[in-house]
Amino acid sequence: MNSSHNCLLFSGVNSKYLCLIKSFIFSLEKSVKGISFAHGTRKLVKSLDYIHISPSFEDYYPFFEHRTSTISSRDSIITSLNVSNWKVKNLDYLFCALDSLTTLTGINQWDTSEVLTMSYTFFGCESLTTLNLNGWNTANVVSMDYMFKLCSSLTSLNLSSWDTRTVTSTYQMFSYCSKLTSLDLSGWHTDSLEDVAYMFDGCEALEYLDIRNFDLSNITFAFSTFYDCYALKEIRLDNCNNYTISKII
Repeated sequence: MNSSHNCLLFSGVNSKYLCLIKSFIFSLEKSVKGISFAHGTRKLVKSLDYIHISPSFEDYYPFFEHRTSTISSRDSIITSLNVSNWKVKNLDYLFCALDSLTTLTGINQWDTSEVLTMSYTFFGCESLTTLNLNGWNTANVVSMDYMFKLCSSLTSLNLSSWDTRTVTSTYQMFSYCSKLTSLDLSGWHTDSLEDVAYMFDGCEALEYLDIRNFDLSNITFAFSTFYDCYALKEIRLDNCNNYTISKII
């Protein structure tokens, strides 16, 4: 940081670290007035003097340009989006940290047949209360890591018909979805699944979980899958034995 220019300069930053940088920005001292990303073109001006965002950031986080307040203020950030006509091929980080977003219209209509990864898609969308994604084609998806992590207001999530046969990792997928009381994943077949570590970590209101068709035979990483699931009363898991259960509990 160059204090004489009263700004921060991030040069050549990989876009996958966006959420970490955003968290860092929240912790900045009030004296910091600007944040600059090298080669950026857009500006937002409020209590921060300027913010430059590189094209690579826009690729992963397309809603930065819509922000009308400072990054440290959550009052005037996006609350609703109509995404009915969007064409998508990569969902990584798409809505990451849009923490005031409450409504996504038309998202269940997306053609997701070409999508390979859905990591961090809704990470930190802490104001979303319901999502119906049951119409998504997930037949080619490999990774769902952190997909809904910190969606702490979600009470309804419909994913029951997803084809998950090619998914290898769901690391922290539902971590800290702290208001979900039930989750129906009954249609999931997990032939390729290897990593379920912290998958439901912090789902402290979750009482019922239906994973009846899960295949746990290839699971390698399963530590703390249900950590802090204080309210959990029933897990439906068919076609299993003591060995497979011991992998995740």
